[in-house]
Amino acid sequence: APRGDAWTQVQVVESANPSFLAVHPNQRFLYAINELEVYEGRPSGSAESYAIDPRDGKLTLLNRQPLSLSGTNPAHVVVSPDG
Repeated sequence: APRGDAWTQVQVVESANPSFLAVHPNQRFLYAINELEVYEGRPSGSAESYAIDPRDGKLTLLNRQPLSLSGTNPAHVVVSPDG
């Protein structure tokens, strides 16, 4: 969390090999893409979504889903400017 010009760690979040993060344009959600060869026994990476608490910046996991079979070892995620 920013404090003036410095940052302070407020939380550690368990995530399986996140390779890229993206913040929603409204700053209320964070998305992570997990670079995995196998997720839930299938050849797929996964994507996670988190709510960002506007008071303290802490994250709450909302959802974790496997990607399509073509999503093995994903390395990037992006949110469109309109959300």
